[in-house]
Amino acid sequence: MNINYIIGIVGAFGVFLLGCVMGINIGPKAAGKPPITFELSNLWNFFDAASIFITIGCTIFIVVASFPGSMLKAMPKHFKIILNNKMFDPKGYIDQLVELAQIARKNGLLSLEEKANEQTDPFFKQAIMLIVDANDQDKVRGILENDIE
Repeated sequence: MNINYIIGIVGAFGVFLLGCVMGINIGPKAAGKPPITFELSNLWNFFDAASIFITIGCTIFIVVASFPGSMLKAMPKHFKIILNNKMFDPKGYIDQLVELAQIARKNGLLSLEEKANEQTDPFFKQAIMLIVDANDQDKVRGILENDIE
């Protein structure tokens, strides 16, 4: 489970609730009151079922209008990736890239072929093999971007 996602959602909800119950007392009507008050009765000022329905409903339908059906079908998969960050370990890939760069600098690009065959990620393996095959940078970038899309 992605802890940053949970912290972000809980934090946003907390700030929202805090903003709803907080009152700021300024001006002539605030005489004798503290500048900031917290009253739970203020919370009901922000609850309106029609407004909530319009906001959430319109957001959903704008998302539907903004993306083709194939992308909408893939949304649950993307939410799963957001919630489960153990599938992708960017630090591991960075460490591997640094190691591969050192090997290539010392022994040349052809020495990367053996390391490419050890890779379990097919995308990463293909990227290394494209570099070993002496393709130019723009061609490698284009092929990998097409694969990502």
